[in-house]
Amino acid sequence: MDDAYYAHTACDPTGQLLPESEWQTLEDHLRETARLAASFASAFGTEPWGRAAGLLHDIGKATPEFQQRLHGLMQHVDHKSAGAKAALELYGEKVGKLLAYCVRGHHGGLPDFTDLKNDLSEKASNGSSHIEPELPELGALQLRKPALAAQEERGAYLQLLIRMIFSCLVDADYLDTERVMSPEQSRIRIHAASVQALWASYQKKLDELLGYEITNPVYAARREVLHACLRAGRESSGFFTLTVPTGGGKTLSSLAFAMEQLRRGKRRVIYAVPFTTVTEQTADVFRGIFGNELVLEHQSNMDLSGKTDDEIDSIRLFSQNWDAPLVVTTTAQLFDSLFSNKPSRCRKLHRLAGSVLIIDEAQTLPDRLLRPILAVLKSLVADFEATAVFCTATQPGLKETWMQSLAPREIVPQPERLFEVLRRVKISHLGALSNDALTEHVLARPQALVIVNTRAHACALYQRWKPLRDEGSLFHLSALMCPQHRTEILAAIKGRLAIDLPCLVVSTSLIEAGVDIDLPCVYRAEAGLESIAQSAGRCNREGRLPAGDFRIFAPEDARTPRYLQENTDFGRKVLSRFPGDPFCPQAIAAYFDMRYHDEARLDALKLLPEWGQALRRMDFRFEATGKAFQFIDSDAETVLIPYDGRARALLQAPLQNMRQLQRYAVSVYQAEHINNLKRVVDARGEPVHGVWVLDPYNKTSYSPETGLQLPKENEFLGT
Repeated sequence: MDDAYYAHTACDPTGQLLPESEWQTLEDHLRETARLAASFASAFGTEPWGRAAGLLHDIGKATPEFQQRLHGLMQHVDHKSAGAKAALELYGEKVGKLLAYCVRGHHGGLPDFTDLKNDLSEKASNGSSHIEPELPELGALQLRKPALAAQEERGAYLQLLIRMIFSCLVDADYLDTERVMSPEQSRIRIHAASVQALWASYQKKLDELLGYEITNPVYAARREVLHACLRAGRESSGFFTLTVPTGGGKTLSSLAFAMEQLRRGKRRVIYAVPFTTVTEQTADVFRGIFGNELVLEHQSNMDLSGKTDDEIDSIRLFSQNWDAPLVVTTTAQLFDSLFSNKPSRCRKLHRLAGSVLIIDEAQTLPDRLLRPILAVLKSLVADFEATAVFCTATQPGLKETWMQSLAPREIVPQPERLFEVLRRVKISHLGALSNDALTEHVLARPQALVIVNTRAHACALYQRWKPLRDEGSLFHLSALMCPQHRTEILAAIKGRLAIDLPCLVVSTSLIEAGVDIDLPCVYRAEAGLESIAQSAGRCNREGRLPAGDFRIFAPEDARTPRYLQENTDFGRKVLSRFPGDPFCPQAIAAYFDMRYHDEARLDALKLLPEWGQALRRMDFRFEATGKAFQFIDSDAETVLIPYDGRARALLQAPLQNMRQLQRYAVSVYQAEHINNLKRVVDARGEPVHGVWVLDPYNKTSYSPETGLQLPKENEFLGT
């Protein structure tokens, strides 16, 4: 190759352009990107395809026009079409199109097939690259896999394969560019921790878990679950379920399963949980075992306070591509990435190959996306050597027709017996209760938790009970309080419970999953069975009482949000059929039979038939899917709260600190209806869409007890 072609310029520390002798040659960049992409793709048996994508991706830079752009003589030059066009010409309709999607999208994102076709036809007469790299031979594209016989699922596999090779290319391209243009950052990555480094710390924790004294049935059940996970972890890859009642120790036991899988060759553990609050708690548990270096927490609300600049840099860098042995993230981050077309989101996907995916609280997977999510997970297991585990107390009813030959294996033998052993509450249904009647109930309790379905109802109850309780004994929790505020309130609640002081908590459902709190009495407004079961997990959690008092009621003075109504109706039917034991496996199965009765609802975007139809001609709509797929279906806007001194300091330059500011964010609808808000602006002074800041900070706009104050006429917004 003519070494007069360059891929990237270089600058000195002051930003001044260095001479061409210091620039990265195009040959160097193509070869190194190809080497890295091939090594990433080798994890799922497509090393030559990764190499071909790396060699082709930037050949469009070998033109006079692009070289002039490097010298600042031209504004924009398309350098992606040449490689995509060459892929089609050299490798034909199937493999060539697969590579063309990846090459054409390596900066802007995987395109829709119509845009790919139109773009390449338009660019056909605009000149071509002056180089012809030595490309590897590629075999025919094998579409039919033994475990994926259905046409729709073969389509799911093929679109995932394209995303995975795209991921290899994008990560390789970024890493090599970083090596040349940001060597300081690149050096940080060299110290990425290995899987082997997990073992010494884990063995110490395992000895502790296997060695503590069994003092009650709860501890005995947790030990049983742990042994079951250790045994199952020694089996081959596959799709597993871990069905354990709340309080059964599934977090540490599922980690034990994953560690056994790592011993047998898996590459990393991806632990996905449904809520950012649970992510924080889970990551803290794992950091207590492995230390900070081995655990990557990747979620939007991550608190970076107290960390050094080097630690913050490492977290940001490894979050880009999940190059860590143990990643704790949200299910939204995981699945939004698996269905995205954007390079920044897809970059991490190749790390999923050969990994263990723990999906915690699997019942929270959105019904409208369940079938395509399952299809992609099955393909990860069947074709990319991953292991997947659904962890929950209320296991979703996955039909045999959905799973075909990849039927999940239950880790715990006879989970129904475990539910009997871990029964820690006495359940009663109080029927319809007004706020007055509910008040009579809870004020007679020195310690109780009340969980309702809306922010407005929680706030109304708090205000009603405030003059009736001793100062400091009543607490409110809802998503109208920023995460930092909620963390402080939870600490205060746990502090009072630890010394057995009176404590009444009124909360929305955010307290249900993963919040380690234990009260003797819990009241729960009617909801879906999965929410009711999670609420019961906050009652007598540690089994200190013969039985906790768990009471379900139908609120008379608050409406059920529309999006909860159907599941609430299903839950009510199951409660009437199984009044004494609504959490037994039979009741849970009946509930999910109702929820999943209409299979069309489980693929609202109609992705499965679309993938099946696209199979023959590889006519995928990557960009359209990426825009349509939203794991959390919400049009909410963000309000940043100047809650404390740190938040106010960060807000001096909001966009430069958005990741840290997530600790001070509240999501609402129609934010412009709230008083004392102003738009957040970027460095140019331009408003940022959907992001606001509370200004000024005062008690009329944000209460230190209940959080952001919504106008009364909009009291149900954001519920």
